[in-house]
Amino acid sequence: MANQKAYVRSWKEQPLETHSKVFMEFDPGPERARVWESETQAKNACRDFESYGITISSLDGRPCTRFAVEERAPHEFVVSCDYPADLVVS
Repeated sequence: MANQKAYVRSWKEQPLETHSKVFMEFDPGPERARVWESETQAKNACRDFESYGITISSLDGRPCTRFAVEERAPHEFVVSCDYPADLVVS
C-alpha cells in the first residue's frame, strides 16, 4: 500500500458535549500550507494533531498518520501527514 503526503493548511476545533471535533484542511503541497515560525511550535502542533485521530473525509475517511515537520524556508516550518493512497481515484 502506497502512502501520499498531505500538508496541514488550517484547522478548527469545535467543542461538543463529550468531546471535540476537529475540522482540518489539507493541501497536496507545502506552498499553501500553514506556516509555523519555529520547529518547536510545529512539533507541538504535530503532537496535538496525532492525538486528534484525524481522518480525511474526502478520501473515504482514510487516517492521517506520522505527522512530521518540514522546513520550507528559513524560519518557515510546515506540517505534513501520510495517508494510505492505494485506492485514490483520479
